[in-house]
Amino acid sequence: MSNLIIWLIVGVVLAGADMLLGTAYLLVLAVAAFATAILTFLGLPVIWEIAAFAMLSVVGCLFLSFSRKKNKNIQIQSATNLQNIDIGREVSVKDIKENGHATVFYRGTVWEAAPAKGYILSRGTWIISGLHDNLLILKPEQREK
Repeated sequence: MSNLIIWLIVGVVLAGADMLLGTAYLLVLAVAAFATAILTFLGLPVIWEIAAFAMLSVVGCLFLSFSRKKNKNIQIQSATNLQNIDIGREVSVKDIKENGHATVFYRGTVWEAAPAKGYILSRGTWIISGLHDNLLILKPEQREK
């Protein structure tokens, strides 16, 4: 059996294993095997075929690994933004309690609100800067000049 056929069989087996197991790394190996089959067709010696397969496999797996880490950071940021949908929204403070907290009407219900550290609540428009259980943490609205 020729080396070309062997590399094609290796590529098909690896691609099939990727479909069964669902890992992209096997797909990288399959692509490396198909690329090596092309190089075999061009007449490279066996030692160069093996070296090309190894090099393509390592480079492909490293590329996949780095791209997954980058995408994971993007996904984490996106998930954090979805969990904190209230941050940055405006609320109107009308009534302030003796303890320095206020009750505000937000998203169709009444919430307990407290100022962020270093601020004292007053009437007006405030921005939600955080959430602690069911307590909205507020900062004053920054006016653009």
